[in-house]
Amino acid sequence: MENMFVSFIFTHKSILVSLAERLLRALVIVITAKIISVMATKLIIHLGKTTGRIDETIQYILKMIVKYALFIVSLIMLLDIFGVNTTALIALLGTSGVAIGLALKGTLSNIAAGIMLIFLKSYRKDDVIEFGAFKGVVKRLDLFTTTLETAEGIVVSAPNSSIWAVPIKNHGKTPDFK
Repeated sequence: MENMFVSFIFTHKSILVSLAERLLRALVIVITAKIISVMATKLIIHLGKTTGRIDETIQYILKMIVKYALFIVSLIMLLDIFGVNTTALIALLGTSGVAIGLALKGTLSNIAAGIMLIFLKSYRKDDVIEFGAFKGVVKRLDLFTTTLETAEGIVVSAPNSSIWAVPIKNHGKTPDFK
């Protein structure tokens, strides 16, 4: 049994060395991507705290963009190391992105509205806003939805596109709302 193992190693030495090199490069890429992700996240949080100009929601969005961008780039690099044709894969991802974008038109309108609400600072967390038939304290604003708590304690989650489509009254931070 031992002779077969030794024989296998000597017979396939170049393949095993090549595989070990690829695994080592893959490990370096994964570790580097993780370190860059952690450092970028800490930098975004630090800039948000020190400057005060980066809203909490924008910090979250930036962290997610960095995380997923690093994941995609790392994945493509890993696949390239192991001999996958990444040019065809990138073309496939681009084509898939267009098809998915068309299929998720409503969701993408929520994202676009969320970006507009966040960057135009129409309202922030803890502001009292009124839109349509709803009035409440903003508990969360993200890319897809805004969550309010009404004076009656009812939690309302509304798609950002529906909020963006109607006039918004922002009463500011009103602690005596309830």
